[in-house]
Amino acid sequence: MGIKSFFSREGRKARGISKLSRVVLNPKAAGEDRWQALLDLAKDKSPEAIHALLTRFTYSAEVGTRSRVTDEQEKTLVYDLLTEMNEIPMPEVRKFLLSEEGPPSAPKHSISFALRILNRISPDPETVWETITEIIEINEPGYERDPSRKIELLTFLGEWDNDPRVSEAVLGYLDDADEGVRFQTAEALLRQGHESCKETLLAILREEDESYQMRNRIISGFVDNGWLADITPFLPRLDEPGLMQAVESLVRLPDTTAARETLVKIGESKHCSERIKSRIAEWFVVSGASTHGMRGRLEKVLPKGYKVAKKKVDRFPEAMREPYITLAIDGLMELDDPEIALGPMIRLLRNREITEQVYIRAVEFLAMRDWQVDKKQEKAALKALPKGYEINDDGYIVRDFDKMDEPFLSAAGDSLLDYRGDDEEWVIGELIGIVINHNTDERVLDRILDRFSREEWSVLGYEEAIERKLPKEYEMHSGNLGQDFRIVRVLARL
Repeated sequence: MGIKSFFSREGRKARGISKLSRVVLNPKAAGEDRWQALLDLAKDKSPEAIHALLTRFTYSAEVGTRSRVTDEQEKTLVYDLLTEMNEIPMPEVRKFLLSEEGPPSAPKHSISFALRILNRISPDPETVWETITEIIEINEPGYERDPSRKIELLTFLGEWDNDPRVSEAVLGYLDDADEGVRFQTAEALLRQGHESCKETLLAILREEDESYQMRNRIISGFVDNGWLADITPFLPRLDEPGLMQAVESLVRLPDTTAARETLVKIGESKHCSERIKSRIAEWFVVSGASTHGMRGRLEKVLPKGYKVAKKKVDRFPEAMREPYITLAIDGLMELDDPEIALGPMIRLLRNREITEQVYIRAVEFLAMRDWQVDKKQEKAALKALPKGYEINDDGYIVRDFDKMDEPFLSAAGDSLLDYRGDDEEWVIGELIGIVINHNTDERVLDRILDRFSREEWSVLGYEEAIERKLPKEYEMHSGNLGQDFRIVRVLARL
């Protein structure tokens, strides 16, 4: 560069981009400096600046220890900055996807973010597909020391628009040397759901050379696509995790008629566990699927507490035993539907066989839900609930912390601290009730006080009662001329 060029506007601009590029490429740079460099580069929008932005995808930085910004947040920022430019970054993104920009130890850098950027800014799917075919050509199936780029490509294609060309393009990766590549290929094929891949995947099941994980995923994928008849012969050979994976796919099918026969076959398998039998039984109860033509077979599968009556399966909570009580409650919690779950849960809570741990968890689940107990259920619910849990005038289950003891106080504290809803004031009021209860366990008390100190929540009105409970590492601070009180942790006293 000549002396005139060096001092020219273009020269100064080139030096500025070069300086910012070095900051972006430095994993050890301060997160704040790198963040600002990314923003400055995005303002330029030149090919050099865009390339510098893309280089942030060539490494992972442990920025969380030195900055409030994580590695994923920085990369998401680059994604946002580039996609906001619309089609301007297209040439540089294509070059980046087809090049090796990483460090000498791992030159084949990550392309997952760049693929998403390409898909977002391309004018049409054909432009994306042209680039994908080029990437496939330079990352063909076979042995490779670092197959991560293939896995990222296959993951992207599995989530891409339904296109028969995808299945044809990736089928060869089922013969790749890396198990992870083969698994992701099956995942992509099954998500695309084209019947052209069926015979190749069934051949894997017949040969039984692949891992259980691969075979289990193929079977659950066939279920998701409704290809039930093809995988029925393979069900008896599945292990317990494989059967469970198949069951979870079957219970999601909208067609109960298609699912019921396969579920009963799984229940008849010698590898069918108590967990699977409970899942099958609960599905028949909740779905209301007909048992016509399979009553005898089904009764051999159903655990105690489930009966076939009037071509349906009914649950009888009072007759159930563990572990089926726990498994049933877990399933009812997942439904999160009071019309289906509330009545059975109340009846299960009254079963004397229920374990203490499950009982506490179920009671807390109900206390954290806005589920209304109707008048018909109220009497049974009051008998099922422990001391300190009541039903208010509106029919909701509430806590009276003055009447509660351990371990329910700790369970309530843990539930409230894990709450992710919007009603912060309600959570604060409930937690204060636990703090001022003299029976509260030290473990949950410390968790609550730590949360109050970090969130700087006000305890105005309860300051005297709380101050008597504070351990030595906490103290009460007043502010705003004594009109507010907050809990502060004094690290020096730890």
